[in-house]
Amino acid sequence: MNNLAKLLLVIFLSLPCSVFSQKYEKRGEQYLKVGNFSRAIKDFERALRRMPANKQLHRNLVLCYLESNVDKAAALQYTSFLITNDTTAINLLNHSKAQFYNYQFENSLKGFERVKKLENEKLELYLEADLYIKWCLNAQAFVKSPVDVEFVNLGSGINTKENELNPFVTQNEDKLVYSNDKRYHSYAGVNYFNANISVRDKNKWTKGKSLGSAINSEYDEIVSGYHPDGEELFVFHNRKGTEVLASSKYKGNNRYDDIVEFEHLTEKKKGVFGVSLTTSGDTLLFAAENENGDTDIYYSIKLPNGEFGESRVFSENINTSGDENFPALSYNNKRIYFSSTGENSMGGADLFYSDYDEEKKEWSKPVNMGYPINDLYDNYSISWVKNHRYAYVSAIRPEGYGQRDLYKLIFQKIKPQPIIIKGSVIEQNSEGTSLITSSMHVELMDTTNTDLLGMYSCSGDSSNFVLALNPGDYLLNFYKDGELTYSESLNISDMLYATIPEKMLFILPLKEDALEKDK
Repeated sequence: MNNLAKLLLVIFLSLPCSVFSQKYEKRGEQYLKVGNFSRAIKDFERALRRMPANKQLHRNLVLCYLESNVDKAAALQYTSFLITNDTTAINLLNHSKAQFYNYQFENSLKGFERVKKLENEKLELYLEADLYIKWCLNAQAFVKSPVDVEFVNLGSGINTKENELNPFVTQNEDKLVYSNDKRYHSYAGVNYFNANISVRDKNKWTKGKSLGSAINSEYDEIVSGYHPDGEELFVFHNRKGTEVLASSKYKGNNRYDDIVEFEHLTEKKKGVFGVSLTTSGDTLLFAAENENGDTDIYYSIKLPNGEFGESRVFSENINTSGDENFPALSYNNKRIYFSSTGENSMGGADLFYSDYDEEKKEWSKPVNMGYPINDLYDNYSISWVKNHRYAYVSAIRPEGYGQRDLYKLIFQKIKPQPIIIKGSVIEQNSEGTSLITSSMHVELMDTTNTDLLGMYSCSGDSSNFVLALNPGDYLLNFYKDGELTYSESLNISDMLYATIPEKMLFILPLKEDALEKDK
């Protein structure tokens, strides 16, 4: 084979690779234009596998990851490639951002300082680097002193590979409403948000379902507030080409009336979004645009005629030069929770609280709720169960199913309410099962330290016993005529709900079976 033939063969074999690379790159650019970063990432990474030295693909992937809700930390591998050959201010800024999202705070601080030296102090890159420096310093402090809180993912029945946002739960934890953007419009190349509901079924949430055509349409519907008892739902939508706040009344059977525009707010304020009602329904809190275009928190009190009165700024101690959103009062009305992009944020919007001072008749300086409740991403809303041991948030975490997932937070410093267990004992015999025929007793052990926690007597006349248990691992030992005949482990999860006693039936096996099991 001569040299020309060899050259033509190489060109021919490389054509499929080039064609597929261009196809993925072009489609990725289309997704990028409409802000569908997760789909753009997939196509750019497919193209990069065929053209690993392509700088533009690396730049596109950096942009997608840093703008997405997937995993901003993943941008580091692409910024590292770009910074090796080109230390321009924009590459250095993006590399420092990627280090920041990988919790490499010292390295990212040095990088942001270098950007500031390269840029004029009035230019955008300088200002952005300066903002990230503040976030870095705040994040360092918060990460060193984490809050004792557990994150429990709500599972695949609710969470998807897309975004789940704005979970709101009733105060007795029997209904959960939220939005997700799993509905994909192929022509536009974007995902749309719809509102969903899940209800409690003993110790778990049922599979999330759309709230139906009364709430949802072919456009975006994002849940923006909820009455503590679930009597009214607030939804932000764009059906008419403009963003509008609407509300819907509960009509039973986990369904809501058709949404109607919340006129007494939208007529008075622009850009209304996060909304909450007090349990009594007499005070409305909401976030809306101020004269500068930022969002502040306002309140309105219900008048005797049933309408809400004049909107007033909630508190100068609460509102900052940044954006405040998703206000919610505690059930005793002495604490307000909200999100803010203010000075003490560790990255974008963080969750804060402020307490009311009865003596001074004012709200205290806001307190950041700390890490890991807040992280390096935007943290917008938090919805509380009445006992304040549990709350619900949307977060981006490594164990998630996709982008943003919904989580139940368990605050360990708040003591749990005991779970009531109503136990009943029967025993097997050659004909099936029957009530126990002789007296016996049950011992409750704590498996973490083998402490004896209680003893309970049972007989044929009364084979029932009641336990009040905190979350943990336990062992029940059953003694008949003074002899240990059976043991059963018992796990009480923090995902159980204390409002309804849990009934448990314990079946004592035939003696031979029990002995065999012990072996």
